Formats: sequence, C-alpha cells, structure tokens
Amino acid sequence: MRRPFRITLIALGVLSLAAFNAWRAILVVLRFEYLRGLSLEGPALALLLTGLVWAAGFGVAAIGLYRLRRWARLWTMAAIALYRVNSKKYRSYIEKMLAASENIILRRGALGHLAELSSAQESRAQGCPAMAWSGAMYIEAVEEIK
Repeated sequence: MRRPFRITLIALGVLSLAAFNAWRAILVVLRFEYLRGLSLEGPALALLLTGLVWAAGFGVAAIGLYRLRRWARLWTMAAIALYRVNSKKYRSYIEKMLAASENIILRRGALGHLAELSSAQESRAQGCPAMAWSGAMYIEAVEEIK
C-alpha cells in the first residue's frame, strides 16, 4: 500500500515535535550547571525527563504514521464519522474498515476481541490482544451503521 503524501507530511510534523523535545532535553543536559546555579535543580530534572518522554512518544507516533500502522479503535471511529457525514458516498470505505475489524475479531489475536493495534498492510493483531475500548468502538459502529 502506497503512503499518501498527507500522511508523510503529518509524520514529518510529529517527528519535528520529537526532535524539538529531544533538543530540549539535550539543552538541559548541556546547561545543567547553569540551571543548578539558579537553584533550578528540581525543575531542570523535570525538564529533562519530560523532554525525553515526549521525544520518545512523538518518535514512536511518527514511526507508526510513516509505516502506516493502524490502530483499530481509531479506524472504527473514522468509520462512524464517515457514516455520519455521508453514508452512501463512503459506504465502500466503511465496509472495508469494519471488515478489517471483523477479520481481527474472528481470525487474529484473541478470539472475539479487537486488538490494540492492527497492521495496515497485513491483517495482523498487535499490542494488547483484547483492548476493551477497541471492542466498544466496534460495537458502537455496528449498532449505528448496520
């Protein structure tokens, strides 16, 4: 599956947020003595830790976007949104989204449950095999659409 250009742009935006937070953490390390001289040792450590955590989180999100990782719950929410906007126009997309979720429920991961993550290229369950909110979103979609 070819990655849409918009997804590449979003991934680059998220990656830039990761780089910004990594740079913030590096600056705290480089200027730690200066911050310590201002009696900001506690806030300096907080700046360092939050910079590292946000850099890691945004980095993982950017890689997931770039590799076209799909989160089952988000796709089900998208199916509901498309249905509410124009159910006739987006019918084929909605059916594909729900079919992918049904395939994971019946054939992948934990039987009868939606996994936390699913691959865009392969119908493969990843992460937690039985994610409650993914299942709840699927039930909401089926109740509203079918």
